[in-house]
Amino acid sequence: MEKRICENCRIEINENDKYCNNCKFPITGDEKEKNIFYAQQTIQKEKIIKAFKKIKIARVIIFSLSILFILPALTNSNLFGINTLIHRFFLGLLFLGFGLYSLIKQKPAFLILLILSVVFYFFILYINDFKGTFESFSQVIIILFVSYGYIIAIITDKIFKRNKYLFDNLIKNNQEDRIKL
Repeated sequence: MEKRICENCRIEINENDKYCNNCKFPITGDEKEKNIFYAQQTIQKEKIIKAFKKIKIARVIIFSLSILFILPALTNSNLFGINTLIHRFFLGLLFLGFGLYSLIKQKPAFLILLILSVVFYFFILYINDFKGTFESFSQVIIILFVSYGYIIAIITDKIFKRNKYLFDNLIKNNQEDRIKL
């Protein structure tokens, strides 16, 4: 069987293929189909770039929350009791750890952090006899931020999987510089 080269991604394809198995380029298509393909690729590339930006924002939020938790404990703040400082310090380390883990596996990192945040919220409510406190209110805000991160991770994961060829191509060509905030 004869092979030929895809004019879009430059990999070998079978002579009989109508579409490239790698990038879905319409090998046997006319100029109109090929132009539609290129236009769709441009749109999808922009979606990937926006997804990168959104997930970076979610990570910045997680890292910022970790700093907000750790900083009072390191400065020996008199705003909180020692028990609160200790649990905030460990919570900050937890957020820092999962923020770093999100660089490798974004969806599981945000999901686990969301579950732990909800459990911690109910723990705070339990120790305060289910009375609303500033601590429980701030935990709701934290849950909202982590939920945002998880939702963005789900959306970006779908975009990356749907556009695997473009995603890999952006990474390969070091176009992350264009993606930076």
